[in-house]
Amino acid sequence: MDVILFSARPTLVDVNDAINHLSNHEELYWEVGFRIIPNQFHYPLLGYIHICSRQVEYVATIKAIIPFRKSHYEDKNLSIRVKPAKWLKDWKENKNHIRDYPWKYELVMTNIDLFPCNTYKFKKYNGDLVKNAPRNYTRVLQP
Repeated sequence: MDVILFSARPTLVDVNDAINHLSNHEELYWEVGFRIIPNQFHYPLLGYIHICSRQVEYVATIKAIIPFRKSHYEDKNLSIRVKPAKWLKDWKENKNHIRDYPWKYELVMTNIDLFPCNTYKFKKYNGDLVKNAPRNYTRVLQP
């Protein structure tokens, strides 16, 4: 199974909002500001979520990667299915200038579980240990 490691800023996202959303909905669109080539992966893939200034705290099942669209927030019928209510409120209020961020893609998640783990114990796809928290994403091996 393909595996990536990526970082989340607690000032931009509360993972608990995402987990709560997935308890009542089939999928969640998690926007990211980095470029990624969706067709380089086999799906589903695992995404280990490093919380900035901490460590990996969660693992997500990602069923697809799609281009970011403002309509994912602004289309009322779609947005309530794929975004937590708190994220929709933050978008509407432009909290932390979230609408101005250069979002690139959406990770379409179907599950997020707790997975506390030292980020620097992960091995990159080439076998080297992770030495820095990812600025975008890093392909890694399953721990």
